[in-house]
Amino acid sequence: LALSLISQKEMPYFEIVRGELENEYGEDMFHLYRFKSEQVDGFRYRVLDALRAITRVSIREARLKEIKSEIFNSKKLKTYFNDNKKELQLLRHDSALHIVKVKEHLKHVPDYLIPNSLKKTSSTNSEQPISTNNKRKSDTINKNVKRMKHNNPLSNSLNAVTVLKKEIARKKT
Repeated sequence: LALSLISQKEMPYFEIVRGELENEYGEDMFHLYRFKSEQVDGFRYRVLDALRAITRVSIREARLKEIKSEIFNSKKLKTYFNDNKKELQLLRHDSALHIVKVKEHLKHVPDYLIPNSLKKTSSTNSEQPISTNNKRKSDTINKNVKRMKHNNPLSNSLNAVTVLKKEIARKKT
């Protein structure tokens, strides 16, 4: 299931694609999905974040990466690179000019953004595996919470007794 939002300006292109797919598969592959715009308002900021990440430089870098993989996988060029190993090494060690940062928060859709009508059909974040990065963060948070509880004199009865004894000793002097 995929959702595509099409503007009026894009409708001629959509009709061409729809016709091609209908000719190839023998049925209409697109189904109209009616919804209220308020249901998807929560996605606005996520979409804007994703659009800001797509720049001319990031597109160029992605295309260069695709071309390099095509070069490395080309059967015709394998014989050339067997003769010219230095050029293959130069291509392999060529680094990206601009590193695109992947925004982790855009990978998963939180439950509060999913409309109630779609919650039945979509998978939630709780069903998705925890990434190692998030697991590491949660482990660190858990350690910090344990440390805070241990250092809190009111949560630990032994510490509470020690604190009371010290206060009594101070009052006597």
